Amino acid sequence: MIKAAFFDIDGTLLSFKTHRIPASAQQVLDSFHEQGIACVIATGRPTYQMPDWLFDLGWDAYITLSGQHCFDAEGVYRSCPIDPDDVTVIVDQVAQGCYDSLCMQGENSFVNRLSERVVTAGSNAGIVYHEEPFEHAFDAPVYQFCAFVDRRAYRDRCRVAFAHHALV
Repeated sequence: MIKAAFFDIDGTLLSFKTHRIPASAQQVLDSFHEQGIACVIATGRPTYQMPDWLFDLGWDAYITLSGQHCFDAEGVYRSCPIDPDDVTVIVDQVAQGCYDSLCMQGENSFVNRLSERVVTAGSNAGIVYHEEPFEHAFDAPVYQFCAFVDRRAYRDRCRVAFAHHALV
């Protein structure tokens, strides 16, 4: 007997083209609810990057930020931010120009710069990123970073930075 069904958002529940839930997926959700099957969102996104209407579909729980922040109607049952020492490493690497990055905190997300690679990635997911000084990563717990990596720049500029951190 199926007790729960888990749904990713990007490209699974929501179309990359329309950023809406197809009628067929809505029918499955309705059927599961009628059968008493718990329906759970499981996504890498934080709640503030989900469409507001998605919350009106009767989800039983939310696994967000790739499992780092999980909650249901009773409240948060898992919260596991990134260790502050690791946040320091990422902020340093971004400051050195190793790559651009998206920082996701519980109530805010931002990128260090709106490069073409960053804007394109956001557009593909229906998200508009905003830029903030990357040191704001220290202002609140960080649950996830997304690196936007140019392979050549990564190799040329960051080999020494990564080797240094590996030795520490």
